Amino acid sequence: MVRWFGWACTVERQVEIEVRVSGVVVSRFDKADTGVRNIVLAQLAATGSFRLGELAAAFGITSEGLRRIRLAHAQQGLAAMGERRRGGSTSKLPGRIRSKLEAAFARGLKGAAAHASLTAREQSLISESYVRQLYAAYKRSVTTPSAPTPSAPTPSAPTPSAPTPSAATAPTDSLALFSTDERAGVVAEPSHDAAPTPAPAADAHVQPVDASGWFGPVAPESGLMQHAGCWLLLGMLARDGVYEAAEERCAAEGGPSPHDARLAIDAFASALAIGEGCAEGVRRLATPSGASLLCASGVPSPWWVRKTLGQLADTGALLFHLAMAGRYIRAGLTPAPDEPAVFYIDNHLRPYTGQEVLRRGWRMQTRKVVPGTSDYWVHDVEGRPLFRREVPEHGSLTEQLAPAAEILRMALGDKARILLAFDRGGAFPVAMAGLRDLGFELATYERGPYQDLAPHTFVHKVDLGDEVVRYVEDRAKNLGHGRGRVRRICARGKHGHQYNILGSGPASAEFLVRTMAGRWGQENAFLHGNVRWHINHLDARGVQHYEPETIVPNPARRRLEHDLRVACIAEGDARRQLARLPAAADARRANVAHDIADAENVQRELLARRESTPRKAPLAETELAGKLVHHKPGYKLTLDTVRVACHNAESELAAILAEQLSRPREAKKLLASLFAAPGHVNANATTLKLQLLPAATADEHRAVDHLCSTLNRLQLRVPGDPLHRPLVLGSQH
Repeated sequence: MVRWFGWACTVERQVEIEVRVSGVVVSRFDKADTGVRNIVLAQLAATGSFRLGELAAAFGITSEGLRRIRLAHAQQGLAAMGERRRGGSTSKLPGRIRSKLEAAFARGLKGAAAHASLTAREQSLISESYVRQLYAAYKRSVTTPSAPTPSAPTPSAPTPSAPTPSAATAPTDSLALFSTDERAGVVAEPSHDAAPTPAPAADAHVQPVDASGWFGPVAPESGLMQHAGCWLLLGMLARDGVYEAAEERCAAEGGPSPHDARLAIDAFASALAIGEGCAEGVRRLATPSGASLLCASGVPSPWWVRKTLGQLADTGALLFHLAMAGRYIRAGLTPAPDEPAVFYIDNHLRPYTGQEVLRRGWRMQTRKVVPGTSDYWVHDVEGRPLFRREVPEHGSLTEQLAPAAEILRMALGDKARILLAFDRGGAFPVAMAGLRDLGFELATYERGPYQDLAPHTFVHKVDLGDEVVRYVEDRAKNLGHGRGRVRRICARGKHGHQYNILGSGPASAEFLVRTMAGRWGQENAFLHGNVRWHINHLDARGVQHYEPETIVPNPARRRLEHDLRVACIAEGDARRQLARLPAAADARRANVAHDIADAENVQRELLARRESTPRKAPLAETELAGKLVHHKPGYKLTLDTVRVACHNAESELAAILAEQLSRPREAKKLLASLFAAPGHVNANATTLKLQLLPAATADEHRAVDHLCSTLNRLQLRVPGDPLHRPLVLGSQH
């Protein structure tokens, strides 16, 4: 079992636990050796690089247990680490309540429903969360591997799985991202082709019951189908391996069945395709042909889709996300032999407008500090999103460069040349020297001030399409303190503005100029990802409190600074008014002088208080104690993995459409209309024929015909079709 905390993880085996940080094994100890475990925990917590709650969960202890370990380490050192013993006490839950809950569990009731079955008096003695824990223990107690139960409600109906691609596009194992070498830090999970261990009848993955009935696998029927264009997107997702990566996570303990995961992903992706931005949008699929669209006996409700995707997230949201990232990184790698693979990294702040108290960060679009969460995204040279990391603390770009580069190296191997491009937020000597020393190439803008060169010194030029940029490679920039030097290319745009590019590696100066000019593709991807695929949507509303020891900006200090600015402005206004008053005999001068004295007194008082008010303080010592939270990342990351897959599939389809459009820039707009288009389905024993009925001009119809003929050569398959028939596409003019 692999448990992640940040970019590190613990790998639990039969008798030992292995700890890996950035792919490097830092410790290995027996499960029973709590002393070594406590030492490792104390040292990792002391670095300040990990969230304490995630760190505790990765080692299988509570946050309170980690707090006591840290306290013992601070007071008595490492010698006290081996002295802690497991605590705990016998349950004080009355036997009658326990018996009543077990009877409710036997009837099929789960946590919330079982808690609601108790009387008001009994509910006051036990929380709903504890009932969920009892239900989990009850499930484990009734597990007997000798009683298999089929996952489908009808034994004769085969359970659908992701279609098998052709040999030309056969996907690799999604966990190959981590299996290239020992630095990867993840033990290979069981293959999705391996037969899963049968589950007992009490814990079987039967098809869920909803208001629509049983969601068993059903072959699509012939006839008119609304939103039939969604099959294009679902077929591309299957071709890219989304369902295979999800099925690998379904094999983990507590995961949904492969059919449930497939249906939930289909419903969510289809809702995105027709313009809905979240899981609630699946209600728009509840048309008379909705069940046939999803290859199921009914259209699932938003609640069921959220629940199933939540189960998928609980089995390893980060593994699912990185498995798909590995596929995209390797699939888009087509650099020239003498050029590195280029990737862009930048942050994108998701604003939050709810009632919870979140940390604030700078949002460039509004040019002000707002509450929200910062996401650090990595895109390829074409602007396609690859993966992201959620940073609620709004950490700097310099902290994310090395971990992101290591993920790219895990996917591409040690021999690949990797160039990471970023903006001035990461152009600091320590970060640049660190990337270069790790064997990565880089490109970024130099932070000012720097010397402007004479126009005649820019002797080279490069055509970037809309403008011609002149450049010259100037003397190398010294990073200082023995860190060495990096290359400096001075460029001059068409308006005469000079900007300097810093880089490392043997790539040509023209290549670095083109690389930094292409960075705007990532900015466009942020905009399109929010408008079309709603990457800013909240999705997960569950929150976690920060640890009391977390260092945060002190709100009291911020208010003092604000009040001090107000007092200084008041003094300045009064002095300006005093200077404009007439002769000294004017009686108003005394009033203005009194205002000046009051402002000066306020400033002296505030300055005295500021000396004893730190800029940052532990959360427990501020007014935010017990209020500051961050959202749980797993569920949002799982949904964003599907969004990334939809975004990349859309980019590939739009590129095919643009070849035949007189206005290529409108390809994605046409594609959005095509996804929501109805169509005629002709289902026979060997193929699924789909005749799309899009609203389009004659020029757009020609492009749609070209798209259909291209996709027919790829032999896409509808992921939920039990017969795995190829999809034959056409369009009606």
